[in-house]
Amino acid sequence: MDKHDIVYVLINMLHGKVEMATQNDSEAWAFNWDMKGIRIQVFMNMNLIASIERTVSALD
Repeated sequence: MDKHDIVYVLINMLHGKVEMATQNDSEAWAFNWDMKGIRIQVFMNMNLIASIERTVSALD
């Protein structure tokens, strides 16, 4: 089985700038948890496979 290169790119939705890019999923989710207005895009072998935005709730 081939090893896939997975990269998590965190984008600030307010101004569209990349805040961080990492291959560490724990680091990406921790950053997303601490910051509001962040979209995570997940790339595998340079192909976008997922785009995740945090749901805004009344508790935020």
